[in-house]
Amino acid sequence: MLAQWKDVHVDEGEWHIPIEISKTGKPDIVYLSIQAPTLFKELKPLAGSSDWVLQAHRQTSVHVHRPHLTSRYKTG
Repeated sequence: MLAQWKDVHVDEGEWHIPIEISKTGKPDIVYLSIQAPTLFKELKPLAGSSDWVLQAHRQTSVHVHRPHLTSRYKTG
């Protein structure tokens, strides 16, 4: 997940997606669900000093990649 803390505006209920990671090549705003701000607030202490909302397990300077995230939460 490419979200960085500087782009997540919990109090406004928005995630600002910068042009560099936008699929459309334009900046975008995602309006957060009612539950999302609470979840982001819970994630913040877990992220520590990382710029990434979901950093890689052992490297705080790298974001977690989707295949690693989904494989970690598979059931079965």
